Amino acid sequence: MRKTIYIALAALGLCLFAGCGSSDKETVSPLVKQLAGEWLLKTWNGEAPQDFDAYICFATDRSFEIYQQIEQVGYQKYSGKYEVKNDVLNGTYSDGKPFGSAYDISFDESGDTLTLTSATDVTEVSVYERSTIPNSVKDGAIVMKSTRSAVHLPL
Repeated sequence: MRKTIYIALAALGLCLFAGCGSSDKETVSPLVKQLAGEWLLKTWNGEAPQDFDAYICFATDRSFEIYQQIEQVGYQKYSGKYEVKNDVLNGTYSDGKPFGSAYDISFDESGDTLTLTSATDVTEVSVYERSTIPNSVKDGAIVMKSTRSAVHLPL
């Protein structure tokens, strides 16, 4: 009798343990984990930015924020959602407009340099390095709802 109770308790324990899986949570792919963080644009099409500056933050919940300064005094902030599938980045801004392109993602060996290559007729290559976005950039940025006002988005 005791043996039957132990077997029943063990079976019940296994059922409870199996029911506590992560099926309710969306799994985060290794590439999304590697992409997550704050990045500073270092080169665009092989040249250092002269008249613009850009930071981007990718979160593991697949949201992003872009802080860019283009021929103006302050930064503009854009946000939205992104997805990564087969090493390709796609995204949609908060106003519902998609990125201007899909981007092939690659990293250097250390994982501290991110290269985004556009899948357009005219290929654009943006190289970012891991870098903390300064609070002065975040706090002073003007929140933008539409990408239409952007002169140039390096992403």
